[in-house]
Amino acid sequence: MNIGIDARDIRKPLSGIGRYLLNFIKYADFKKHGFQPILFCNQHTSIDFNLDNLKKVLINENIRYLWDHVYLPAALKEQKIDLFFSHCYKAPLFMPCKFVITIHDMIPFVDYRSGEVIRMTAPVMFLRKYFSEIIARRADVIATVSYSSKKDISRIFGVEPSKIEVVYNSVEAKFSPIRDAKRITDVKNRHSIKNGYILYVGSLRPSKNVDGILRAYSMLPDSLKDSHDMVIIAPNEPNYYMDMSRLISTLRINEKVLFLRNVDDDELAVLYNGAGLFVMPSFYEGFGLPLLEAMACGVPCISSPRTSIPEVAGDSCIFVEPDRHDQIADKMRYVLEDKSAQQDLSRKGQGRAKNFSPYECSEKLLKIFENALRR
Repeated sequence: MNIGIDARDIRKPLSGIGRYLLNFIKYADFKKHGFQPILFCNQHTSIDFNLDNLKKVLINENIRYLWDHVYLPAALKEQKIDLFFSHCYKAPLFMPCKFVITIHDMIPFVDYRSGEVIRMTAPVMFLRKYFSEIIARRADVIATVSYSSKKDISRIFGVEPSKIEVVYNSVEAKFSPIRDAKRITDVKNRHSIKNGYILYVGSLRPSKNVDGILRAYSMLPDSLKDSHDMVIIAPNEPNYYMDMSRLISTLRINEKVLFLRNVDDDELAVLYNGAGLFVMPSFYEGFGLPLLEAMACGVPCISSPRTSIPEVAGDSCIFVEPDRHDQIADKMRYVLEDKSAQQDLSRKGQGRAKNFSPYECSEKLLKIFENALRR
């Protein structure tokens, strides 16, 4: 059976969705299931590994609409694809074969604070929701990364829950404790990190509550701010970055906050290990992969009890309400000053992360493909 996969998001720098797809392909035993994987790529796709039976098809992309709805369906027919897999909302409206999509979250369509459905008034957003809903309803199976997201997909798109399968994200072995102090120091020096630090990894979108992290950090005692900088690893999001820069100036913590971009996975694992604390008090998450990566590295974590996060963290991190900046600051101070709490959170986090195997994640997706082909 030929399995077509939209591989466009495997590109540098690697996004969270790109990492999800890359891990699936790397750890999937296609041969065991009798599948021939065929990756549909554009000119920006960057795949730096080889699998024995991996085939790539390049389709140049200048206009996304034409790639999605004209060139891709033609290529699927030409390659005799039996099932197509898209790791997000994108898929041809007129699909020449069966297909499975992964919907990671419903953030574009809900109010991240209340969870209520947003009334789409802007034409672009209305059309995005309209076409996403059509694709979701036409898909043979929808995979998603948490039961929280499954509930939202069913509620907002009107899809039967029985059509939605939960496959948790996974964490690779490279995200684990590093005992080599020199390696950590070298990476810190490369990124001009001179002190201890509190770490956040992820987008700067409002749902991530980075402004809440900064406000809480500004409330820490001077002694802790002197010993711990605030390091934020985020993609290039100019509009959100300008908002954060203004807030940092208002809070007078300019000298204490460091933004890093284009950090590769190997360095990211080291930077997790060098952190004294990881904070991610999000309002809304589809899964929360950076939290899992931090726990796997043994970093004490603070997060929020909203949406999918309790599914990921269990009892392995400290929960705070995302709009309670004073509470976030209090828990940051508590963890940074209490060695026993640090050790307890580190031990629990590492144990929890072992439940999220990339092999298991890939195997569950392959079984979903098999079931979809039988329908």
